[in-house]
Amino acid sequence: MQLYKPNRANKGSALSVNYSAKTDKDGQKGDKSFYFQLVSQNGWNDQTGNGVFKDGKKIITKFAPHEIAGILSAIKRNTSLADAMSVKYIYHDGDKFSSNITFEPHFKSEKKGDEWIKTNIQNGFMLRVTKTDKQNQENKYTISIGLNWAEVELLKVVLKDGLSHIANALYAENIGLVSKKK
Repeated sequence: MQLYKPNRANKGSALSVNYSAKTDKDGQKGDKSFYFQLVSQNGWNDQTGNGVFKDGKKIITKFAPHEIAGILSAIKRNTSLADAMSVKYIYHDGDKFSSNITFEPHFKSEKKGDEWIKTNIQNGFMLRVTKTDKQNQENKYTISIGLNWAEVELLKVVLKDGLSHIANALYAENIGLVSKKK
């Protein structure tokens, strides 16, 4: 699944969602994860009316199946991923970088004078990832993307399909282990 959300202000972003449901084979552990790639817009082509994403900042986040179930639960319950998983926040720790992940309801904002004020009109959901360099906490950046209701429905289909494939891979491994023991 790919979504492109460019704008003339160069503050757009793109989202790509993929999953892997490889089974374990020949002693090699199969990957059963989801990958969300966020890319920030870094240009606008006035002639074509298209955003430019080539060479934009990129964040790739790997999600475990239980976190994907958390996203689906958050959508169903219209709450945040953190609340759906009963945690304060979603944090991924890597060797060089850490990531804070937010997935929550997104509300329309209206400009009143010089300020933007959130309304009580929900547009869908917002995904935001902040990646921080562990050696230099000042070196961090955030990419976010708003998903309207139609895009939320598409995301649900992709995530449910991926979870189904991963469950099938786990089942195939389990059957393989059982038949090897006989």
